[in-house]
Amino acid sequence: MMFARVGVLAAAAGALLITATASEAQALPGQMPAQAVVQNFTLVDAQQQHTHELYKMANDKAIVLVSTGVGCPIARAMTPALKALRDKYAAQGVEVMMIDSNLQDGRDAIAAEAKEFGIDIPILMDKTQAVGEALGVTRTAEVFVVTPKTWKIAYHGPLDDRSDYGIQKASSHAFADVALAAVLAGRSAPAATQASKGCLIDFPARARKATS
Repeated sequence: MMFARVGVLAAAAGALLITATASEAQALPGQMPAQAVVQNFTLVDAQQQHTHELYKMANDKAIVLVSTGVGCPIARAMTPALKALRDKYAAQGVEVMMIDSNLQDGRDAIAAEAKEFGIDIPILMDKTQAVGEALGVTRTAEVFVVTPKTWKIAYHGPLDDRSDYGIQKASSHAFADVALAAVLAGRSAPAATQASKGCLIDFPARARKATS
């Protein structure tokens, strides 16, 4: 499977390409296959307006990318657990970033939400939806664990089983935590057993391609 190379920022050379072989295991609906490869991309965060280039993080042990969107209650509710995950693994060389691919979310709105809900994790602005579309994002609260040695997606699924539509409960399965522990130990991360249950993100260009 291969997605065409796409530009991410007009003023910066950044592109994202996902490749996977036909022999790889089938993903859950809306998900990329495990072991798909992520090529380089460059995006700017809404809070500090710093540039973040994926391949400049090659010395990290793992990179966690999480889809988000302004106003999504599930994305907001996952913030404490996501920050706890970041803090738990920060000393082990794990980088955590969020990606907002909502076309309607401007920088001011993203920054204001981050301030209101105490989100001190960089929220990268995917203004053209190039990164989210190539990753196969369909909802907020989708977690991607990337291994910098190979740039493969080791895990794609929910953070945990805490959030559901209209429901917040205690987590009994910390899926992303287990995946990260496996990656850091040099093992294969367990495949996601359920899809993320965040808010839908509209990708008009992808929808047009699907119906053409």
